[in-house]
Amino acid sequence: MILRKFFKPLPLFCGYYFLIFMSGGCYSSYIPLYYSQIGLTSSQIGFIASLSAAVTLIAQPVWGLWGDRASTKNFVLKVSLFTTAASFWLLPLFKSPLWAFAAAVGIFTAFQCSNSPLADAIALEVSERERFSFSTVRTTGSVGFALVGFAAGIVFSGDSISRIFPLFSGLVFAAFLISFFLPKVAGHQKKGERRSFFAVLKDKKLTAFYLFTLIIQGAMGMLYTFQAVFAENRGYTTRHIGVGIMIGSFSQFPFMVFFKRISNKVPLPWLLFVSALCHAARLIIFAYFLNDYTFYFAWALHGMCYIVFYLCLADYVAKTAEPELRSSGQAMNALIISGVSRILGSAAGGMTAERFGMDAAFSGAGWICAAASVIFILFVSFRPAGEFKNK
Repeated sequence: MILRKFFKPLPLFCGYYFLIFMSGGCYSSYIPLYYSQIGLTSSQIGFIASLSAAVTLIAQPVWGLWGDRASTKNFVLKVSLFTTAASFWLLPLFKSPLWAFAAAVGIFTAFQCSNSPLADAIALEVSERERFSFSTVRTTGSVGFALVGFAAGIVFSGDSISRIFPLFSGLVFAAFLISFFLPKVAGHQKKGERRSFFAVLKDKKLTAFYLFTLIIQGAMGMLYTFQAVFAENRGYTTRHIGVGIMIGSFSQFPFMVFFKRISNKVPLPWLLFVSALCHAARLIIFAYFLNDYTFYFAWALHGMCYIVFYLCLADYVAKTAEPELRSSGQAMNALIISGVSRILGSAAGGMTAERFGMDAAFSGAGWICAAASVIFILFVSFRPAGEFKNK
């Protein structure tokens, strides 16, 4: 009876997101420390992060189109997960020279970048069919991210960062096993009715959101790439970083739990505007006011940063995109949030940090966020009445 309950759609998706976000928590937050440990400089770390984003830029459209054109999106997700778990081991095998390591990171990223958008496309469609809340599933993912973020800070303490490889690949492989039981969702594009990946950009409102997202997440790309290294240089250990990750993950819960109510009452542009101001505050704290108290407060601001853009764009695409373009739309979201923006933020941040110091890089990114927020909300305010209301 217990097993039968687990194999219902909601607990299956919760289990999948719990594991895949656990893997993301140990990878995205701690891999820069591995880069630093093997001797990469700030500009080289920025280059590797930019390369990852560039690979995402190329790979995401391929995965998105394949998902929309496949007999089932589930098969494409399984391929993505299995190759992600296997290819991660290329990183310790090819630590030098730099070009070999960069190639290993590129191959891994080409597989890993599709894990979330493919799962989102499946989960969002099944949630409509089975009448459960996607934000509940996403909240479970954040619980996993928080728990592993804290635990990994302890596991990776000292010179144990290499433990990231069995931990990450094991979690992804466990998610791969669960993916066999997820409800099947068909790719809706049929032969003779092929649609371009970029057809989602015909929605001018969505394109405006993407431009704003590109700037804000570009500035945050610098933070995501260098915050662990910056904190470690300031005397914080992986244990401190792990506590920060846990605080940041749990701080997302209120917005995720009440997302439907909030999005029904607050226009999407204003949600993005408030989130962008929180992004700016977080960066400026790192630049000017970092101490034992503000370090954790900056992590608490995470609850109004990434998750707001992620859920708002995912929900908008799920509600407005044609069925034939839903996988492509979710892939485009990931492309903007984690692809193009990371190229800009990581590369510019790495070069700025090496030339002027990390304080200056964080400061510049923070003021860019603040200025872009004001320009965006003024643009929206002067548009025709109702144009930017939520659908």
